[in-house]
Amino acid sequence: MLVTAPDSVDETSNPSIIIGIGAGLMLILGLVGFFKNRMNKQMLDTPTSLVRSVAVGYPELVGQVRPVGEGSMSVEVGHASHRRIDRVVAYRWTHEVYRCRTETDSEGNTTEKCNWDKVEDISGELPFVMHDGTGGLKVETESFKRRDWGQHIKRWESNHDNNIGRELFGQIATKLMHGGRIKKHRWTIWALRLGDPVYILGNTMSRTDAEIDGEGLDRTKQHHLLKVVGEDAPGVRAEIRRGTELSNIGRMRSGIEMVAIPFAIMLGIIGLFGVI
Repeated sequence: MLVTAPDSVDETSNPSIIIGIGAGLMLILGLVGFFKNRMNKQMLDTPTSLVRSVAVGYPELVGQVRPVGEGSMSVEVGHASHRRIDRVVAYRWTHEVYRCRTETDSEGNTTEKCNWDKVEDISGELPFVMHDGTGGLKVETESFKRRDWGQHIKRWESNHDNNIGRELFGQIATKLMHGGRIKKHRWTIWALRLGDPVYILGNTMSRTDAEIDGEGLDRTKQHHLLKVVGEDAPGVRAEIRRGTELSNIGRMRSGIEMVAIPFAIMLGIIGLFGVI
């Protein structure tokens, strides 16, 4: 009698693994949404202070970006002069490539799969003065861990890199490592520039005598003796954002959307595990 061996079980198709991955993703989304919601509530609950009467502590400040001693800088996105952005005090730009490769299935059918891959992520900053009409405060931009420069200010796309050497190296590396080729390049920049509105929640602290004398500031004005740094405190998370408080509030999503929905989906996925 011929005995047929049972088909092997494909572990990757195990429903418990798929359910676990889905629940884990929803848990991560829920936690990220929870902390973002906390930041949004902090913005809504903190009253805005005027620079003229600001004191040492953790005030909420809204004003306009103006130059300090270091002035501003010009940024050449992708190391190319024709993609230069001027009057910048803080920036982040990325370079992405559109990689495509051909895949063949078990039946011999071929499909092309493409995706954007980030190959460069460059950032920089300078101190600046935030002025709200009543006075100006120096802001130590590099001290802030939480930054949001809002929507990108410009994006470029090209079929080739502006540098021939990088283009050839990228194509060769893609063929060797990914079995495909690069079809497009994309450069995107987010920036805070002179004249932009800016929202800040940070630690207002005293400046040193050397800083005050070096910039020739008037010691009779209280705000000339202070600066803002991105230090956290219990219950306060320092942040800096491009835009006014109103424009930042307008981009907020509700707590239900950011927290409740991901957790509800996670519980539903876990419930499916019990059914299966």
